Amino acid sequence: MVFVSNPEERAVIEGLIGRLQARGYRVATRIEAAGTFWPAEDYHQDYYRRKGQEPYCHRPVPRVEEGPSKRPAIPCPWNYSNA
Repeated sequence: MVFVSNPEERAVIEGLIGRLQARGYRVATRIEAAGTFWPAEDYHQDYYRRKGQEPYCHRPVPRVEEGPSKRPAIPCPWNYSNA
């Protein structure tokens, strides 16, 4: 499930899902409007930055086009290498 905050985010996700479906993937991801956001306690904030690690599940994987130069240009908010 992907939670979106505005029509622009929804359009990006729908576009990516459409590209995957066009390549023959069966996409089960649902898109839902984001609800109220409740921030976690301070000790949960910036976990990867405090640990000096990169989130393992956020490494780019080329799945839609072939090769790294063809990946969609979507900024990753968890990219701490530029921090």
